[in-house]
Amino acid sequence: MQLNELKKGFWGYKKESVYRYIVAIEESTSEKLAEKDAKLTQLEEQSQKKILELEAAVDALREENAALKEHQVMAFSTLLEAQRHAQFLKEESASRERQAQEELDAAVERQAKRLEEYAEKIRQLQKAIQGLLAEFGGKVDDVQESLAALQSQAPARASISLFPQKPGSEGEEEPWKKYLSI
Repeated sequence: MQLNELKKGFWGYKKESVYRYIVAIEESTSEKLAEKDAKLTQLEEQSQKKILELEAAVDALREENAALKEHQVMAFSTLLEAQRHAQFLKEESASRERQAQEELDAAVERQAKRLEEYAEKIRQLQKAIQGLLAEFGGKVDDVQESLAALQSQAPARASISLFPQKPGSEGEEEPWKKYLSI
């Protein structure tokens, strides 16, 4: 309804016509407001849905962030633990290496002492054998002299030899004399 559609009376516009006009404007305004309210409600619902979606995304991102932080902390602590373990293994390896070297040095020293003891015993034994051979050689010489003296006093037919010479060995040195030169 428009303003020119209002009926005029003696004293101005007729009440009924004005009331209809007002009602028409009110209905049109109400319809527009209802449409706006419907649009606002729809926009509000869409906004609420969007807010819920964004809040869900934020919650998911927070959970993911917390999981990543936890993973980062675990990785960092694992790395630190691995470094500590590597340092421990390095120290333990160095300790074992030192211990093995000390044991090896001690074993070498023990073996060297044993070899020195054996060498000393061999020298003592060599001296004892040389002494025995010299003593034995002296006794043999004495026996040969005694035998030579007895042979010179004995009749001519008996030729006694304590150490008979083998044929072809007159120039050879007796074996016991070889040992004296050791």
